[in-house]
Amino acid sequence: MTNEAPDDSEQEYSSVLSSILDASTEYSITAVQLDGTFVLWNEGARRIYGYTTAEAMGRNIRMLYPAEAVAAGRVDEILSKALHHGHWEGVSPRVRKNGEKFPARTVFSVRRDARGRPIGYLSISKDISEEDRLQQRLRDSEAYNREIIESASDGLLITDLEGRITGVNKEMESLSGTSREDLLGTRWQELIAPPLAAADVIERVLADGRVKDYELQLRLPGGSFLDISCNASVLLEGKERATGIIAAVRDIAESKRLRDQLEARNRELEIQNQRVQEANRLKSEFLASVSHELRTPLNSIIGFSDFLLTDVDGVLTAHQREYLTDILNSGNHLLSLINDVLDLAKIESGKLDLRPVSFPLPDAIDEVGSLMKPQLLEHELELRVEIAPAIDRVVLDVVRFKQILVNLLSNAIKFTPKGGSVTLAVAPVGETRFVVSVHDTGIGIPAKDLRRIFREFEQLDSGTTRRFSGTGLGLPVTQRLVDLMGGSISVESEVGAGSTFEVRLPWVRPAATVPAAEGEEVRA
Repeated sequence: MTNEAPDDSEQEYSSVLSSILDASTEYSITAVQLDGTFVLWNEGARRIYGYTTAEAMGRNIRMLYPAEAVAAGRVDEILSKALHHGHWEGVSPRVRKNGEKFPARTVFSVRRDARGRPIGYLSISKDISEEDRLQQRLRDSEAYNREIIESASDGLLITDLEGRITGVNKEMESLSGTSREDLLGTRWQELIAPPLAAADVIERVLADGRVKDYELQLRLPGGSFLDISCNASVLLEGKERATGIIAAVRDIAESKRLRDQLEARNRELEIQNQRVQEANRLKSEFLASVSHELRTPLNSIIGFSDFLLTDVDGVLTAHQREYLTDILNSGNHLLSLINDVLDLAKIESGKLDLRPVSFPLPDAIDEVGSLMKPQLLEHELELRVEIAPAIDRVVLDVVRFKQILVNLLSNAIKFTPKGGSVTLAVAPVGETRFVVSVHDTGIGIPAKDLRRIFREFEQLDSGTTRRFSGTGLGLPVTQRLVDLMGGSISVESEVGAGSTFEVRLPWVRPAATVPAAEGEEVRA
């Protein structure tokens, strides 16, 4: 192409364009001759490319393209196509005055004179580098989201508002046994059995925004079904307009099988538990019946032995008196054991009734202390009693309260070597409870055995070499009685240093309607 001086009409045309189009700052608007020489350069071109009008005028449009594009004939190709078709539109690389390259969307239109002959080109271009960055970020975001969707352990599918599938991940293909191509366009209802359940999922999601752990069955190729759990929510455009539904599908066949097994096992355990409860009931009834039958002859043995030991006439020999004493002691011991069994049976069967009365707590403790004197003397032990002044009258079952004290003191005396001591202390705990503690300087209990001491018929000193007598019912019965009274029992112990049992009971003050305690006995 040869350079030609612009005629008057072209100059007039350029002048008009220059005055009108200089107001455009977002778009580069330029005009060139057929050979590419600039004859028009607006403010937008200056801002985008960095050249002033004086710098650009008379230079060639090829300066706005990277050297490699010019060398490859890309500029000549664009101008040729524009001349042939009347215009050209597309995205091409451009370069600024400072050498920075950027993409531009450009439109070339052929300029003609009054007789319709081509005299040059009008070029409008826009820097789309920011748009490209946004598009790239969008593509990166979509790729990232797709990667997340594809790596999900659940099957994911997206549907429109009517349930037609518009997207799935690989896991969904695997679960359904169907390719992505075959799934796309399929209605969600066609994959689910029964279809009404699928329709219900859509209805609930659109009404509530989501559904959670909805169990369904997925139809598989060949007519089989897979148990699945579905979580679904609405896809929103903006904040309000629903555009579709996204659902996460999980295979629960194995978990459902395990759940069914667990439910079956629980039912079996429930039946076994009922059988155990029935066995316990029968056991308690048997123990109560046997204990009652045994007490009658034992009372006779104890009574007659005691009567014979009075021997006011002195007809008994020393050996006879010794034998009768052994009979009396053994009878009393056996009666105590039978009474413990009977109490345990009553508690387990729910037939032990408490009879709360108003009584002075210090007096009850004095009575128990007097009752324990023979055991204390036999073991050469001292009993210390410490009662807080604030504690006086209380409302409890006095007989059972004394029984608790006797059991704890008997236990402390039995396991404390001669020369030791046993301390019984009573103190208030707040306004509604008080604590009774029994501390001994005995052999102590290993930490691993602390739970065992409250089990029925459990003795830590077991076997043929055992040193301490008993059936292992004292502490279990004590714990049951404390529970019935609404209290709690705890123990702290150290081997070789002794043990401390604490019983916390409700502190109920006497009222005018509560009967006072009459003289009642408690067995040791």
